[in-house]
Amino acid sequence: MEGKMDKDRERFARWFSGVLQYLESPDHAQDAGAILLMASFPLLERYLRNKCRQREDVIELPAGFHVELTKVFPTLGGEGEAKEFWKRWRHGLMHRVMLNDEKDRWEVKDGAAIVEGDSKKGFRVNPVKFSRHVRETIASDLATFMAGKHLGVDPYGGTGTRMGSY
Repeated sequence: MEGKMDKDRERFARWFSGVLQYLESPDHAQDAGAILLMASFPLLERYLRNKCRQREDVIELPAGFHVELTKVFPTLGGEGEAKEFWKRWRHGLMHRVMLNDEKDRWEVKDGAAIVEGDSKKGFRVNPVKFSRHVRETIASDLATFMAGKHLGVDPYGGTGTRMGSY
């Protein structure tokens, strides 16, 4: 089992962490905000769905999803704000390649928080810090991220290539 986890950790680092770290670097961060967020949200979604022990073939978000989101990003406050954040940021970026609310914005500044604000004033996200926090959260609990097998789905389709291969 340890060998498989090492292989999973190496794949996660090569396919996701390494690329995101490159884009998070000061040379690229100013221009990579959208890409960092568009890569981070699906990774976070898989992680949170697995935290809630949801099968991969179920489309709806599981009960407790937004509560788990507030555990990763406590500044979101309660479940209602987390739900609104997810709707505006994840759905806006992934379905329309833009934010849904004109009050929402991202800030690539050293002093900016990972996530701040609320549904009334608008949410502000630092894409670099968001990406880094998602990466580090998943890396510290990679077993949950890779938990598809215990949910009935082998994350590598039995061949080691489900997430793609090089």
